[in-house]
Amino acid sequence: MNDKVKKQTMIRDSFTCPIKDYEIIDKTRLRLAKHGSIGNKAEVIRAGLIALDGMSDEDLVEIFSRVEKLKPGRK
Repeated sequence: MNDKVKKQTMIRDSFTCPIKDYEIIDKTRLRLAKHGSIGNKAEVIRAGLIALDGMSDEDLVEIFSRVEKLKPGRK
């Protein structure tokens, strides 16, 4: 019996965010390190997506209202 695990499809993307958001990512990585876990930037973002996915619609809308709106594109 051949139980091959299907490879997950990955998508490579890029985005721009304010320096304060990168500081939050770094702060989160340091908090994880204090507890013996090492997370990279992508894992921190993916953990945030999991947290957002588990929120109520009301909480999601409230959090989203606190996100700084940026102009699309590059400088």
